[in-house]
Amino acid sequence: MNRTVVIWSDQAWADLDRIFDFVARNSRIEAEKQIFRIIDRGEQLAFNPLSGPVQELINPKYEVRYLVQDNYKILYYFKDETVLVDAVFDTRQDPKKLDEGL
Repeated sequence: MNRTVVIWSDQAWADLDRIFDFVARNSRIEAEKQIFRIIDRGEQLAFNPLSGPVQELINPKYEVRYLVQDNYKILYYFKDETVLVDAVFDTRQDPKKLDEGL
């Protein structure tokens, strides 16, 4: 089985840092678990890069897709045999913030 390279953008890492900080206010252990669950979910893209549905409301240069892990949407696109995880968005936030980050 071919494995696709999955790259997490600087924005996605910054989003993970914010998620960690927010969850860690209550529990550092739960924050670590949450981040690992999000990253593990994103790593499924290495074997199935088109597994997420298309994010309809975004109109960038590439077809943006997403995966959901708990309350978080992992936004990514597939280009030149590589997956770029572009952002991780808390679905409890105003969706207009999605357009600002992509």
